[in-house]
Amino acid sequence: MQVDDKIYFNNFGVCQIVNIEKAEGNETTKEAYTLKPLYGQAGIVKVFSDNPNLRPLLNKDEIIEMLKYFQSFETVWENKYIYREMLYSKIKADPDPIKRICMLKTIYNRYLEKKSQGIKGGLSYRDMEFYHKSLDLVTWEIKESLDIEMDDVKDFIYSVTKDDSIFEYYIIK
Repeated sequence: MQVDDKIYFNNFGVCQIVNIEKAEGNETTKEAYTLKPLYGQAGIVKVFSDNPNLRPLLNKDEIIEMLKYFQSFETVWENKYIYREMLYSKIKADPDPIKRICMLKTIYNRYLEKKSQGIKGGLSYRDMEFYHKSLDLVTWEIKESLDIEMDDVKDFIYSVTKDDSIFEYYIIK
């Protein structure tokens, strides 16, 4: 990695490396990155290069594979809020984008189920917060990885999945 490279840092999303320093430790010398989140977060973050929450941005093939897996993923809704909250926390702490996007589908399907029953919204504030934050993180990564405009992300997802309905949920308040 080098200065100006883009990297994914869990829960901050796509970040740009603005500085790399050698940090002396007890027995080893590590690299420390100073990261500037590109979307949603202000300020800078300093983190060691071996932090498990850091990973390279997905490439096009990995994004397509993730979206195809997402398409075939069978969702199961956890009715007990406390267990669902624990699951959200676990997913938020994991940099694996597939877990996050599968949870997006689970929440979205629950929203559709409630909507079909005539229940407007029907999801908790926490469900919606997790959904929107996760959809933002996935969208920003696709945008940066493919070097496309934000408006083109939805079209790219549709070209792979033939379904862009997940973005409908952005309009739900």
